[in-house]
Amino acid sequence: MTTPRKHEHAEMIRQWLADDSLKVEYFDDQLGIWSAVENRNPSWYEHANYRFKTKMIKCGDLEFPEPMRVAPEVGDDYWRVCLDYDIYAKKYTWSDCDWDKVALKRGIYHKTKEAAEAHARALIALTEVRE
Repeated sequence: MTTPRKHEHAEMIRQWLADDSLKVEYFDDQLGIWSAVENRNPSWYEHANYRFKTKMIKCGDLEFPEPMRVAPEVGDDYWRVCLDYDIYAKKYTWSDCDWDKVALKRGIYHKTKEAAEAHARALIALTEVRE
């Protein structure tokens, strides 16, 4: 008797079924871009690449990706919003220490450098003194 094969996107399908707010995108190889799945009905082809559309936070006229809400695994890298000098994101490694947990709760951690930089620029734009 053979063991049933697990679908390549099984975990993502479970998450999608459990959370009606998740929007799915697929990678269009011909255009080289991520595109929205129309009618909220992914085909879930095993050879295709899918991802959840990043949730955005609107801050005034600016938008930035939603920060991480779930702790990564110990040893995983992440990017912290940084408001010092001209550096807008700093790379760290999750150690599950108290500071990691507090900062995660405050919403200043992102999975990518670009997301942390966008978040930092939005915060600066809200409070920066303009002359």
